[in-house]
Amino acid sequence: MRISIYILTMIWLSSVASAQLLDQVTDKENRANEYFQDYAYDKAKPLFRQVYRKDTTRQDLALKIAECARHTFHYKDAEKWYLRGLKDNDSADPIYFLHYAQSLTNNEKYDEAKVWFHKYAEEASHDSRSGKKIATLDNIHFHFQDSQAVAFQPIRINTEEADWSPAYFGDKLVFISSRKDTEKFKNVLNWQVEDYNDLYLTHENEDGTMSDPVPFHADINSTFHEGPLVFLGEDEFIFTQNESDGADGGGHLAIYHAKFNPQDFSFTFVEKLDLAPKKYSVAHPAISPDHKTLYFASNMPGGYGAADIYMATWDGTTWSNPVNMGPEINSEGSESFPFVMNEDELVFASDGHGGLGGRDLFVVDLSHEHLEVVNLGYPYNSSKDDFGYISDATGSAGFFTSNRKNGGLDDDIYRFCVIWVAVEFLVADANTAEPIGDALISVLKNDTLVESRYTSRNGVLTMPAIPGESYEFTIAKPGYETHTYHLETTGADAGAVKELDILLERAAQVAAGPPTDTTDFEAFKKYYNRERLILTVDNQVFEYRELGDYKYLVAGDEKILLDKTVGDPSLSLKDRAMEILTQSGYEVGESFEIKNVYFELDETDFMTKYKSELDAAVGVLKASPRTKVEIKTFSDSRGSIEFNNELTFKRAQQVARYFMEQGISGSRFFINGYGEQGILNRCVDGVKCAEVEHAINRRAEFNVIIQ
Repeated sequence: MRISIYILTMIWLSSVASAQLLDQVTDKENRANEYFQDYAYDKAKPLFRQVYRKDTTRQDLALKIAECARHTFHYKDAEKWYLRGLKDNDSADPIYFLHYAQSLTNNEKYDEAKVWFHKYAEEASHDSRSGKKIATLDNIHFHFQDSQAVAFQPIRINTEEADWSPAYFGDKLVFISSRKDTEKFKNVLNWQVEDYNDLYLTHENEDGTMSDPVPFHADINSTFHEGPLVFLGEDEFIFTQNESDGADGGGHLAIYHAKFNPQDFSFTFVEKLDLAPKKYSVAHPAISPDHKTLYFASNMPGGYGAADIYMATWDGTTWSNPVNMGPEINSEGSESFPFVMNEDELVFASDGHGGLGGRDLFVVDLSHEHLEVVNLGYPYNSSKDDFGYISDATGSAGFFTSNRKNGGLDDDIYRFCVIWVAVEFLVADANTAEPIGDALISVLKNDTLVESRYTSRNGVLTMPAIPGESYEFTIAKPGYETHTYHLETTGADAGAVKELDILLERAAQVAAGPPTDTTDFEAFKKYYNRERLILTVDNQVFEYRELGDYKYLVAGDEKILLDKTVGDPSLSLKDRAMEILTQSGYEVGESFEIKNVYFELDETDFMTKYKSELDAAVGVLKASPRTKVEIKTFSDSRGSIEFNNELTFKRAQQVARYFMEQGISGSRFFINGYGEQGILNRCVDGVKCAEVEHAINRRAEFNVIIQ
């Protein structure tokens, strides 16, 4: 009997101990989840790890640990935990495929990252991020080609804490730092436990080094975080500050406008700007040179991703309601830290466009009718996070922030100076001297196509050239004769500006402008439709391109020069290509003429008579398993911006559905709805146009990516 009582007692005690242990484990996991939901990843991570050690089969915990590591910039640790959480895990949320791929990119494991970007694309074809990331990684060397033309180094004032996001203040520099101990405060981005961010002032010494920093302003350096700012003069600035949401200690970011006495720095005016609904953040202000347009980042509802860039305009008395900058700039990821480099060029940071790692720096020329986001490349960007860019008006010298040192754990400020020659093009009509917008300028070096960019609506484009090199530029625009310009930069000083005025003659066989018969839709199509020709040549898929007298076969980074003679303009693009390829001895297989597809007003289904155009795009994908297609849809200018954004996204989905019905995997294409951001003609808001003129804007375009 005593033995039985002993055994029962031991079983009971064991069950009590197990229950207590289970309660302890459950309590730790609950606390970890609370920290995780509150963005306090540094506090959640050790608790999740303690719970995981009790049951190493729980892949859900491994993935949460990976998320904590990624958000706190421990990329190698994140990679390890994502692998544990995803191995043989068929039930994992596909978003972890994306996050794992991003962590691999942070660790410069680009080939492995592409595998997981592809996996994510198969599960989330609506998300354009994978396609952009893959396209960048397939051409990763392109982003390092101008690295020798930029000198950069960290500045002396950096510390072991975070130093970031400088702003010009006359001939001085104001920057943000967490270098001093202050009271901690919980905010919506409490990803790291570190000291509070305050503003500091420094200037350049005679020897080129920066002076020892001093606090910028005691009243601004409050118990809350101070963030990026921009000065409007010697006594006025707009800045970011953290605000409490109440007793729970939560918070959000707000933007303030302040004026002060430059003699004693006493405030004369402070006002919070009403730019977003309560409890949503607005941050990272940037201002246009005329101080009439404010750019900023926000997580307010109605955006495209976690944070978007918005703009507001000043009418002399108040700021307008914010306007989202649209899907060409904003992505499903996060866009932030805008900076206006001159009147038209906006630099910003993003983790949603194709980049080298975490956040990358991008530039977009806002004067272009077709906005083109361009990665600034190395050394501005790295496999870690790069942001907080400022420069002079030409982009020749400035500063940026990066956590590329110490495995991504330390934000530092870098100074840069370009050592290239700026080639400034002004393209105009030879007869009228009117600027020619949207002219394509292509750079060739040693008969190799290096880059192609479009001029702004004012006919202007600036491109870099390395001193001591030889370049050939071709300038092309439908309806004009192509112009070729040779440039030698031998003897040119770094930072010099070479101004080139290019006058284009109208092509004799083309009418002076768009069709005048506003009932002839086919004539409008012929004028505005940018046809692309994809060919199978010697059992490999290429795109055939003409740049002036040059004829190329292009596949990814491979460019084959075919001919340098003038083609017969009376022949179609396909016939000219077949003639040149046959004469050059190439064996040509299938050919696909990629043209636009059009939509009826306010309809999401494409017009059935354009099914053959869709089939051509499908045919390219079937002909080459390594080829991808970006589906880009546009609306006319009628209707609200919100309506047109939603309409074009639904149009892109309809095209994507047709692709999938033809047996094309979702990993082979990605979609983007651009709303009314791609108007081809004069028919913008407020301009009265014929229905045919509006109809030419309601289209789907196909960007074929050959890998």
